[in-house]
Amino acid sequence: MVAKAPADGYTLLSSVNSIMAVNPLVYSKISYDPLRDFDAVSMIVKYSEVLIAHPSLGAKSVAELVALAKARPKQITYASGGNGHTTHLMMELFQRKAGIALVHVPYKGMSPAVQAVAGAETAIVNVGLGLARPHITSGRVIALAKTGFPSKEALSGVPALTASYPDAEYIPWTAVFAPKGAPRAIVARLNAETNKALAAPEFLKRMAELDIAVIGGSPADLDKTLRVDVAVNRELVKSIGLKLD
Repeated sequence: MVAKAPADGYTLLSSVNSIMAVNPLVYSKISYDPLRDFDAVSMIVKYSEVLIAHPSLGAKSVAELVALAKARPKQITYASGGNGHTTHLMMELFQRKAGIALVHVPYKGMSPAVQAVAGAETAIVNVGLGLARPHITSGRVIALAKTGFPSKEALSGVPALTASYPDAEYIPWTAVFAPKGAPRAIVARLNAETNKALAAPEFLKRMAELDIAVIGGSPADLDKTLRVDVAVNRELVKSIGLKLD
């Protein structure tokens, strides 16, 4: 609807990266092109995630997970929120960078995927920190590495995945877009007002409570992020032959 709306600044799209940088690559009947049909307005937030494992796996770090996976290729399972979900693609990227082969077990959403690991149905999953934290605190799962865009305070003592594999990062985000061709002055005004709203103390406080990083930035920043994500996902989707229709 937004792709076909007048480019006058009165119709905007708030979207997550899976809608803009994954779905057009895995569904052949998608009616929009993220690069052709939209102008970037502003990044909003990026999300904190964590790679967790069931204690029975016997891995307490990414290095131990990789060692086990190399010793037992295609035997260790990982859960995701479904085929083509960002959690699926992130783990595919991690496998390629780490040189390991895991077994993908897709679930219908992240809640059942996390429960599967907490219940030892599958071994590992990369998930939002909010969903994982209660299981980490209770000891039902072990936090191997922080992923996404965690704050320095989040999971103190748990290393970032990028410390071991700098190119294996996959950061989920939410951003605002306008229909293609919106006047630059209007996009600039929308960007300025968005960044002003993101700086509101009450908003920053609530996002900090949820371990969500407030980003903002320029339209050019968001455009670059989108283009990089589309390029990375296109290569991943092609390499695993992923099509969902």
